[in-house]
Amino acid sequence: MKIERKAKLICMSKLLLITLFLATVISCSSYIPLTKILVEEKKLTSDDLKHLQFYSYEYEIKYKGADVKKTSEGIKDGELFSGEQIERNFIIIPERTAGAAFKVETDSQGLPRTIHVLYDKELPPFTYSLLWSTIDDPYAAYILADSQLTINNDIYKNKKGLDSKLYVNKDELKKLIENKKFAKGVRVTDTKLRESEETLED
Repeated sequence: MKIERKAKLICMSKLLLITLFLATVISCSSYIPLTKILVEEKKLTSDDLKHLQFYSYEYEIKYKGADVKKTSEGIKDGELFSGEQIERNFIIIPERTAGAAFKVETDSQGLPRTIHVLYDKELPPFTYSLLWSTIDDPYAAYILADSQLTINNDIYKNKKGLDSKLYVNKDELKKLIENKKFAKGVRVTDTKLRESEETLED
């Protein structure tokens, strides 16, 4: 009896692990990089991109500002003392942080080349670009291009996440595409069109 219970517990544990693993795989597979071919095949315009949710999916993005030295003074045990403290400044965008397109720049053919993404209202937009060296590659992705950021005249240099890709959620992209309406076109042989023309002439 004890052996049967132990076997059941082991099976349940394995089932739980498999379920968690599958949930993780499904969750991860729901996010895909925004690529040139995806933009072209889905006919995504600048306006479409401004209505699409983006994600910093791959890595944590980190920028480091200059260290600030602060001197403090006080009295301890009746004696005056002074100390120095170093304040380290970082900007960190965690993995899977949601962002929105603040501005989209296109080339002469209307292809979005640069997307400026806001991850926080108090931070400047982050720049994602298609590199000229990869422009002929249909699977070229939009990657983080900011080697540094300037905030209130302070410079923050990238320490992690440079060249990371910009991601979208497949379900959200599908919903955006489904809500778009494209003209189906009308053939000259369309009998209904001919009938409407004849009615107008009468």
